[in-house]
Amino acid sequence: MTQETIFSVIWKAAQEADLYHKSRTMNTILNHAMSEMGETAIELNIINGVNSQPGPDGVIGEALDTIAALIDLIYVVNPNLTEKQMVQIIDPFMTYENIYQTVWNEEKNADKYHGFRNPNSILNYAMFQMGELGIEVNIANGASYKKPSANGVIGKAMNAVAALMDMIHAIDPKQTESDLIKTLNPKMGKWISKIKEHSEKL
Repeated sequence: MTQETIFSVIWKAAQEADLYHKSRTMNTILNHAMSEMGETAIELNIINGVNSQPGPDGVIGEALDTIAALIDLIYVVNPNLTEKQMVQIIDPFMTYENIYQTVWNEEKNADKYHGFRNPNSILNYAMFQMGELGIEVNIANGASYKKPSANGVIGKAMNAVAALMDMIHAIDPKQTESDLIKTLNPKMGKWISKIKEHSEKL
């Protein structure tokens, strides 16, 4: 049996969602991803002491929600992609064939040279990538005069995914991929249940 990865769990849910909700578009999914990113920022501010009452998911849960939306966006753009192909976008050398392991390896290398890295600076970078992603979506939709970047929507979405995974590691380095999948599985189940319920009402 193939071992589950964060990618495979979300990809499987996206495939199932497609059975009930084929009207998902880049715009609607991007809007959802942006809202989840906002909730991630709110939870990080709670850790920073700005707000006092954390939500039930916490910053890691909200970051996983954002990652799920971004990977769903990638699925809608190209449902035939493999995890290996997605890894090649963030690591052309293909040190690993797993997104989580690739990000973890890249983070350890970055920490050797950038001691100023912290969850806030990493989230800021993820937000920058989300802005770039919005531009790529506009280009793909014909709503911008600019030319697409090398990897287009998928590349920017993957950069944001990698940054969010990096932030999770910075907050809690002890979180394994298995730990994150345990958090992710019920979220995917809830997502599919909502889609099924909505489709039955139509």
